[in-house]
Amino acid sequence: MDRNWMYNMLDPSRRLKQKFIVGVIEFVSKAMDEPSFILDGGIRCLCVNCKCQKIHKAPYVRAHLLQVGFMPNYNIWVNHGE
Repeated sequence: MDRNWMYNMLDPSRRLKQKFIVGVIEFVSKAMDEPSFILDGGIRCLCVNCKCQKIHKAPYVRAHLLQVGFMPNYNIWVNHGE
């Protein structure tokens, strides 16, 4: 597994960076505004485990992203109606 996600998520004391937490919250909020959210009944989870293959409710996606991080190399939205 690519260890760069840890650099982006964690501060030196191994706590989640505030910037990362805010980014996840903003991402989920934006994804909920997309027509695909209503059509699909949820958000495609971009976490390391789900890899955009599973659709979940917003709170689950938010928690999953905070727990395990975004899948590698997903820098440009391509799966959320953008």
